Amino acid sequence: MSDYLPKPPGLLGDPTLTLKTDPRIDPRLVEVMTSTWGYGELDELAVGDGSGSSHEELLEYFAAYEAMSDPMYAKVFGGLPPVPGVTRRTEVIQGADGNEIPLFIHEPAQHGAEGDRPLPGIVHTHGGGMGAFSANDPQYRRWKDELAARGMVVVGVEFRNSAGKLGNHVFPAGLNDCASATRWTAANKDALGISHIVVSGGRAEATSASPPRSKQGGKAGSMRSRASMRAVPTLRDQERTMLHRAS
Repeated sequence: MSDYLPKPPGLLGDPTLTLKTDPRIDPRLVEVMTSTWGYGELDELAVGDGSGSSHEELLEYFAAYEAMSDPMYAKVFGGLPPVPGVTRRTEVIQGADGNEIPLFIHEPAQHGAEGDRPLPGIVHTHGGGMGAFSANDPQYRRWKDELAARGMVVVGVEFRNSAGKLGNHVFPAGLNDCASATRWTAANKDALGISHIVVSGGRAEATSASPPRSKQGGKAGSMRSRASMRAVPTLRDQERTMLHRAS
């Protein structure tokens, strides 16, 4: 029996791998990201798991990543036709730390009319590793619009980031905000016309979208929902390390 073990893919097999050097990526995609979407020099963003970087360097990384990505998303989503049949409004609630949390609510235009049935509700925590981006960025506005157009009430949480344009807030500030928003949505589901609640998140936010265990015993308290949807969950220890060190 052979002792040969295949090399793990991606960063598991080569921690120095970047988007430019990853043999799995289509070079045409790299060309689009660098020349058309304004991604610049991708290799400059290779920080590994952050274990060799200072807190200040990680904050600079997230700020640079956000500044590099924002124009790309604005260009990609700004050219799309608007999603019809959707209404949008903003609620501002008080968080567990006494802070204000803007909630961006997207729902079908006719929702709430007399005789209308309750709809599924989604508490959406935007991507960015809890260190970048905003719930009101074009990519997340579009996502909430698309979900609302398909018959859902979507509550986007403007939680406090650990870095970037909404930072710098020390962990667990952002997690507290996500929990507070979920509790508010649950407490107001009748007024919102919501039948059941799904908590959705991406990357680090997918971890916050794991009720009812999230923040039990903390300021935000436990939260309960019918389900959680983890888009791009953080599974590798390298990612966890970098995200936690930035907080």
